[in-house]
Amino acid sequence: MQLKISKEVLKEGLLKVNAVVTSKATIPILTGILLHATKEEVILIGSDGTETVKHCLPVDGEVVDVVEEGAAVVPSRFLTIVKKLNKEINIFHDDSNMKIKSGKSLFELNCMDATEYPKFVEFNLDEPCLTMSSSEFKGIIQKTSFSASKAETRPILTGVHFKLGDKITVSATDSHRLSQISCDKELSGDLEVVIPAKTVEGLLKVIESDDVCMYLDKHQVMYKTGATFYSSRVLDGNYPEISRLIPNGEDFNTVVEMNKSELLQSLELASIASEKNGVVKLELKENAAILSSNEETSKSNVEITLSSMEGKELIISFNASYMIEALKSMDTEEVTVSFNNDQRPFILHPSDIDEYNEIQLILPVRTY
Repeated sequence: MQLKISKEVLKEGLLKVNAVVTSKATIPILTGILLHATKEEVILIGSDGTETVKHCLPVDGEVVDVVEEGAAVVPSRFLTIVKKLNKEINIFHDDSNMKIKSGKSLFELNCMDATEYPKFVEFNLDEPCLTMSSSEFKGIIQKTSFSASKAETRPILTGVHFKLGDKITVSATDSHRLSQISCDKELSGDLEVVIPAKTVEGLLKVIESDDVCMYLDKHQVMYKTGATFYSSRVLDGNYPEISRLIPNGEDFNTVVEMNKSELLQSLELASIASEKNGVVKLELKENAAILSSNEETSKSNVEITLSSMEGKELIISFNASYMIEALKSMDTEEVTVSFNNDQRPFILHPSDIDEYNEIQLILPVRTY
């Protein structure tokens, strides 16, 4: 293998695929990166065994020029070397030895056999099950994935649930909170799949400005964005029927509207004194809301002005970090919070109307 390539182009591609490479891989060859040069493109692949990123660099004879085809698995420190170089890079590979020349600098690396690297699962790129803009996709994931469970006790809850039909509904829950967002989209059929939150969050690190296309088979999902492909296993099992968890609008006894920034700042202040258990108490009365926390070593009391309030006065306790994360995901100046009582889940949603049906649901905490 022999090729000449721009340092910046190679570095950008290596950064994308290296996002899933780990030194703790159980299969030694997965600690490296596959470099495969053909006359049409230079392919870079990184994997941890469950998630794989492939990035393709087209050969144009100038920025990327392949003199001789070939393939090798380079150690991950190849990226460190490329970052330090300042000029065009020339790569020569023969058997297990690779030489990297740039200007007056010369490095030699021992490589692994490319034929032992796991094959990348290929999909029919003409048949995506979902296509959306990169900004739209990023927004959906950033508004939901943080609610997925971090614990492996219920593996299905570590994923993000995609339900495709007459609209797209994306949900995530850890059984203590729920994030859900829906938007209208013209789709060819009905489909449900649960994708590891780690996968969709990892995709955000490599996503490009192009559309994001989603492909699916029985056990694998793949996303294509520009020249980058990100594949992962899907989670087996039945996702819980979360629609029954969402209160009906007619059930709410108290509905308040607040400035999001003020509420967020107040929660962050109140939670300082609740570091031990993270629980704060919200008291709603007339046109004021009081956030408080009370632990053995510290107390807090923060008052918030309500933009509006309808219904009964209420005192309710909940995990402050859940509401903080929910508020940070919302692109709005005003937020509406709807309560049933102090023992039932309550929901938050942006007060202004946008193209999404967006809600955040949080379970209260009993403090007695």
